[in-house]
Amino acid sequence: MAPTSSAPAIKRSLNDRLLAATYLLVAGAPWLFLAGLALLAGRAAQILGHWPVPLADDPGLIAPGDGPYANLGRLSTALRFWLLFSPFLLPGFVVLTWREFRRRTTYALIGLYLLGLVAIRIDPFGLLAWIID
Repeated sequence: MAPTSSAPAIKRSLNDRLLAATYLLVAGAPWLFLAGLALLAGRAAQILGHWPVPLADDPGLIAPGDGPYANLGRLSTALRFWLLFSPFLLPGFVVLTWREFRRRTTYALIGLYLLGLVAIRIDPFGLLAWIID
C-alpha cells in the first residue's frame, strides 16, 4: 500500500536537490577558486590603484588593516582547500549519482570541472602568478 502522506516525496526531492547542489559545488570548485582570486585581486586593485603585479605587490602586505581584503583572503584560502579536496570528492559523486542522473548531466559536470582546471592552468589574468609569488 502506498503512503498517503506527501512528506517522504518532499523530503526525497529536497535530498535530491541538496545532492545536486553539492555535486555542482564540487564540479565548480576550480571556477569558484578563480572567482575568489579575482575578487581578492579586484580588492587589491582598488587599494593599490592598479592591477596587482607579480613580484612587486605582495598579497600579504597590500593592506594589513583592511577588513574586506582580509576576509577575501580567507575566502580564497578556503576555496583553495575546497579545490584541493575536490579531486577526491568528484569520483565519489559520479559513482553515487551514476544511476540517478542522466549521463549527459554527469558528463557536463565532469567537463565543467576539467575546463576549470584548464582555466587554472592557463591563468589568463595572472592571478596565480600574483598570489604564489
